[in-house]
Amino acid sequence: MIVLLLGIAQLPATLVTIPVIVYLWWAGDASTAMNIFYTVYLVVAGLADNVLKPMLLGRGVDAPMPVILLGALGGMVTGGIIGLFIGAVLLAVGYELFMEWVGEADSVESEGAGELEAGSMASPTGD
Repeated sequence: MIVLLLGIAQLPATLVTIPVIVYLWWAGDASTAMNIFYTVYLVVAGLADNVLKPMLLGRGVDAPMPVILLGALGGMVTGGIIGLFIGAVLLAVGYELFMEWVGEADSVESEGAGELEAGSMASPTGD
């Protein structure tokens, strides 16, 4: 649960795994082979998080990170674990649609201004 919250806050999972590895070796409850296996597993999982997260989060999404974060947090509050993913996707899609709509309104205004300028350049005598 802590790693999930750290992932939402864009912090590395190694903040949790390093103390777990230290406790694993310090407690000495398991065999050395199991300690080595879990240590390698946690280190590789932490490194994969550092490599995969930027590749997956930045792939084809032009929405700013605060929009994704707010969508994830709002979705988690309203819909639990599934809402965590659905909220971020819905808010990112809504943001993209809104920005497209705003861009379309800007282009219509610039076309209208261009027609107005062209009309004002015509001579008043109709030449």
